Amino acid sequence: GILGLNPHNGENGYIGIEEKKIIIPAIKKLKKKYPIIGPLSPDTSFLQRAKLKIDVLIGHYHDQILTTFKSQFDLDAINITIGLPFIRISPDHGVGTGIIGKGIADPKSFKKAVRFFSKYNV
Repeated sequence: GILGLNPHNGENGYIGIEEKKIIIPAIKKLKKKYPIIGPLSPDTSFLQRAKLKIDVLIGHYHDQILTTFKSQFDLDAINITIGLPFIRISPDHGVGTGIIGKGIADPKSFKKAVRFFSKYNV
């Protein structure tokens, strides 16, 4: 599922035009080759994900996805960034500089990132 950029998917251009001008035409083009849906309203995307059994959500910027994602999956997740000159796979907790040397880090998300990286040879 691909999220819209603006609240309520731009309210048909009232809040923003990116959905009408860019996102919806791109989704229509992608639907010819891939089983995707969207644009999903960002504020309810995780509810829609569960109800529609969506495997992957694609957002347009970091906090659009990760705020809800982290609240649902805690440290048992990874995130993948595309659109860079390389594929970025990251534990979902960030670097954790505030806990360095304290012996309290939870390695679960890091291990999951390494397993994903190894499995898909990225």
